[in-house]
Amino acid sequence: MTGVIQGLLAINNGYSKPQRQMLIYGILTVIVVASTKFIWDGLYVGLKGQQDGVGYPWGTNLYGDSMWQPDVRIAGYFAVLVGIFVNPLASPWEPIFPYLAVSFIGSIIGIAIIQPKKALFKGFVKTLLLISLVMFITGAAGTVVEVMNVMAGIDAIGGDGFGEAINFYRIIGGHRFWTPDAPNTYAPYISNFAWLWQFLFTNGFSIMLAMITIYLVEFRGRGAHFANKTKYIRRYGVIAFTNYNNQWLYFIPPAFIPLIFGEDRYTRQLWAGTWLMILTTLIFYTIILYVWGLINYRFSFEWLMRSIGYILLPIRRNKELKAKKWWQKGDIDMKGSFLHGPWANIVEENETYHKAKTDSRISMILSIFSLAIPIFFAFSVITLPMSIRARKSEGVNKKNTTALVLSIIGAVITLAFLVFVFVFSPASLGLAL
Repeated sequence: MTGVIQGLLAINNGYSKPQRQMLIYGILTVIVVASTKFIWDGLYVGLKGQQDGVGYPWGTNLYGDSMWQPDVRIAGYFAVLVGIFVNPLASPWEPIFPYLAVSFIGSIIGIAIIQPKKALFKGFVKTLLLISLVMFITGAAGTVVEVMNVMAGIDAIGGDGFGEAINFYRIIGGHRFWTPDAPNTYAPYISNFAWLWQFLFTNGFSIMLAMITIYLVEFRGRGAHFANKTKYIRRYGVIAFTNYNNQWLYFIPPAFIPLIFGEDRYTRQLWAGTWLMILTTLIFYTIILYVWGLINYRFSFEWLMRSIGYILLPIRRNKELKAKKWWQKGDIDMKGSFLHGPWANIVEENETYHKAKTDSRISMILSIFSLAIPIFFAFSVITLPMSIRARKSEGVNKKNTTALVLSIIGAVITLAFLVFVFVFSPASLGLAL
């Protein structure tokens, strides 16, 4: 959908009007978010489960399955169509409404990045960083209110308010679950705006993190350095769609690790078993990603899309690809795009850069920000090496000294918190989950 819109915006030299494109994407973002609840409610009223009469997505179809999870082996034609075409609009997990808005925001960022006027982009980063911070704080406040309402409501009827509030928060990734019509115990105690707080909370944080990363990398001339240090993480993004479909790997470690501790398969584990399962899963993914990368992720989902693109798009049929075999045309260029890519910087790191004490100023601002908001204490682990590096490259000054002191305080608090949560269980504190 974003591709279609971008194509329409490019008509009649529209591609040469970036500010107009960004404005239109901004308006569309607001429209998508504003229309989300109406789309959800319309489908809930208009599509009813044939077995129980409950609206989509919570209703049950004629075959006894949830409307949004039909069993394609036995479900009827209409039930499967609902699963294919309606789920993207309003299913409980990652629906187009409101997440098309996030795609539009991504388009705005992409358009800004490619502009030749770097000073304009620098102002854009600061503006979007501020907007995302407001989104995050607003969403966090709303989320806390919703969680407290669930706790109070369940306690009022003699239930375990704390436990139900935790269960409610645990499914913060289930967007449609954050509505009063959800088939959960907490549902009667949340407002019609709970989903909006969830959306602002989670996406405000992710956008803010993306802008901070751009600021710390591109505006400090650290593009190549950052790319080299994040190779492991970036491998997951090279074949993101394929990895999304490879989540069946998660089921392998729980099938045999409990046996080591004399328990049945898929039995929940204590810390030792849990960490062992996490480590084993990461090892599986690491081996697969590295070995597969040696043949440029051939036959992955991304390879398939590139191969189809070669067939359908004339612009893809260059001389180099024409000379390759059919199974090589969709290969991902790991050397050119992953290992030795043309890393770009907004500001180059040079002597003038360090004379301005730029790293000292940035590390001080971020360390103050990290310590001022409790949820960001852990970010001090990043600002600490930044402040140390600034003292080496720019000399000792008030800014990097302030950053160093605040970062040490934040890092100590973070370490103390981690020790606390690993030593004490909820039960030892009198909290029943």
